[in-house]
Amino acid sequence: GWENGCTNNNSLRCKILSDNTLTSDSSIDFTKISSPTNGQGLYRDDKYGDSENYYFRGGSFCAYTDYLSENDTGAKCTAAGGTWDGTTDKCNLDLSKDTCESKGFTWYELKNNVKFGDYYWKIIRIDDNGDVRLLYNGNATNARGTNAQVGNSPYRSGRNGDNTYVGYMQASTPAEYKEGVSGNRGGWSESNSTTLKMSKTYAFNKTTGEFTLGTVVNGSYTDDFIGYYLCEDGNNTTCFYLFQIVTTGVSSTSGNKMIKTMKVVNSYFTTSKKQAASNEINSDIKTYNENWYTNTSNLSTLASMISSNAGYCNDRMTTQTKDGGIGFKETIYDSRYRVYDLHKPSYKCTNESNDLFTLSSNTYGNKKLSAPVGLITADELAYAGSLYYNYNFQVYTHSGYWCWTLSPTFFSGGLSRSSYLNRSSNFGYGGSGGTGSVRSVVSLNSAALVRTGSGTLADPYIIN
Repeated sequence: GWENGCTNNNSLRCKILSDNTLTSDSSIDFTKISSPTNGQGLYRDDKYGDSENYYFRGGSFCAYTDYLSENDTGAKCTAAGGTWDGTTDKCNLDLSKDTCESKGFTWYELKNNVKFGDYYWKIIRIDDNGDVRLLYNGNATNARGTNAQVGNSPYRSGRNGDNTYVGYMQASTPAEYKEGVSGNRGGWSESNSTTLKMSKTYAFNKTTGEFTLGTVVNGSYTDDFIGYYLCEDGNNTTCFYLFQIVTTGVSSTSGNKMIKTMKVVNSYFTTSKKQAASNEINSDIKTYNENWYTNTSNLSTLASMISSNAGYCNDRMTTQTKDGGIGFKETIYDSRYRVYDLHKPSYKCTNESNDLFTLSSNTYGNKKLSAPVGLITADELAYAGSLYYNYNFQVYTHSGYWCWTLSPTFFSGGLSRSSYLNRSSNFGYGGSGGTGSVRSVVSLNSAALVRTGSGTLADPYIIN
């Protein structure tokens, strides 16, 4: 393999191997988050690997007292003498080795920090081609929040009603939409407002897929308005999907009135898996990501170091749902099943010819990228150390602001869902029409040489 050519070689991939101890991941328990005893360093994907990848797991952090039991209040941090940033969920002890050690705690360092172009990045992995995959981290190795993202985008603005909307590319806009109504599902809207725009009726425009409320009244989340329809925020009278109130209640946490049970009325159009998973038009997030690369960043001037062979997997396989992934069909996507149910992440892209996004110059993949840039996947986040419904404030992907991944999760209750990493670095999922942050991913080839640096937070690799 390429490793045999690393003698006296200053390429980034060879520096990673020389500066780290490569360990088998056979003893890692993927039902738990990363920690010094469950993955901290550079690993080879032996446990579930179907190709040879070397990946970083864990992060650079301070092992202050009870840090693994930290929650989003930062109580353990402040008890240890640190300061908690409630905006991005971070303890200041995790930002500096000197600050950590001055309090008498142990500092753990992950050597996966890179300065390339005008930006800082986190190394995700070396893939089986020997390319080094990087996650955007903004203007500093320890950038937080909005400083660690290239911007914000939905998957498809306003659209949630069809399985196609989990795609990085999607089916073309139809000549006519269909109307779908979910079964009863849990509600989440809560407000004490009495001026929410509601109606007993609505009209559906088959050409645009939009719903318009009929005679509008000022309503509230009370039993008096059971059966009424409203747009999600209660402010609009025209939207791409409606809620119908089935039962109401009061939130046990906020005390606000809330929709306890509802139906979702939505517009869909695909009638086959081939159509739903087709790559006919760009998603909003793909357009945003590629525009950033081409028109905002300086990366196109560094093209000789950026891999043209890398592929980014938008895994739309649905083996756990018979006839899944079509139109309004309730569906569990394989990426969620692997990461959430099985805890067996994978770097393999099963339906490579359709779901692996590559440049047109490639000999494999779908050849649908217009720029060599993608997003991180849920599987890559699991390898890095994140887990559904578990905090991990130490993992290197934690930026304190939620960001989209390339991985679908499910279609449920009338809404398509894509996965994201939330501000506390556990997995979540959001409606594909909602706006989330974008953290771009690029891959560097063997021409990316390290001028200086050791990969630490304070001394990142600087790429020529």
